[in-house]
Amino acid sequence: MTICRLLAVLIVGSSCLAANPSLREPELSDFAPVDPSVRIVVPASIWQVGEQYGSTRVVVYSHGWEHVRSIVAVQWLLHEESSQKVSVFKSAPISELNAGDWVNVDSVRFHDGVNGGEVAIAFTRRANPKPETMYIHLEAPGVYQVTRRSK
Repeated sequence: MTICRLLAVLIVGSSCLAANPSLREPELSDFAPVDPSVRIVVPASIWQVGEQYGSTRVVVYSHGWEHVRSIVAVQWLLHEESSQKVSVFKSAPISELNAGDWVNVDSVRFHDGVNGGEVAIAFTRRANPKPETMYIHLEAPGVYQVTRRSK
């Protein structure tokens, strides 16, 4: 499976899909129902373990009404070639960011790199509104490592 095809399942109407008529365009039923608490979704790296492969994404959920906080998780998506379905294979909440003080995520950026790449999450804390950034290295499905933080 090409990288173009892996990424196409994440983007409906992708030019990659249009350029290759042998690929079917994803249907609405291919995706999970839209969760209204999802605020940011950032596609990240591509992974493979044995015969299984897929992609990762970072999902930021917003919870609350008057005081809103962000909950961040990394999801490893499994791409099944036979059925052309994509499903969540593993999910890991970023406990170093989600625990404790209320956090509001401003942005998420992915930097491609060796063995999974790195995700930069820019955020502020309710108790201290000074911007901070946490860097997370993506590893095997279900595994991540906080590599550094900047304040």
